[in-house]
Amino acid sequence: MTLGETVARYEPVSHIALIEPWVSGGTVKGGLVVTHSTDLPIVYGFIHRLPVGYAGPISPADLVVFPRYAFEVFARGRDLVEGIFIPWELAVIDIDVIEAIVDLEAILL
Repeated sequence: MTLGETVARYEPVSHIALIEPWVSGGTVKGGLVVTHSTDLPIVYGFIHRLPVGYAGPISPADLVVFPRYAFEVFARGRDLVEGIFIPWELAVIDIDVIEAIVDLEAILL
């Protein structure tokens, strides 16, 4: 099952969101390359789904920051993208523990 099929299969309830935990890294404005230590727990994730009727500031596709150990992975897989298998994880997180929404346009080249 692909990530998209897995996301479509689950409907979060109440205060829960579906996220894809993300290991940070890339080039920011000014050319600085940043990476995340693989020894530390993940603190970033992309929002995939929110509860029906959620009216807060978070939207699907937002990159969010949360405390370490704040999410629980419930599905893993690999999607074939242009001949390469890309691993993914899908997790649940309590919306109330999300600390910030990252403005990707402000930091990416």
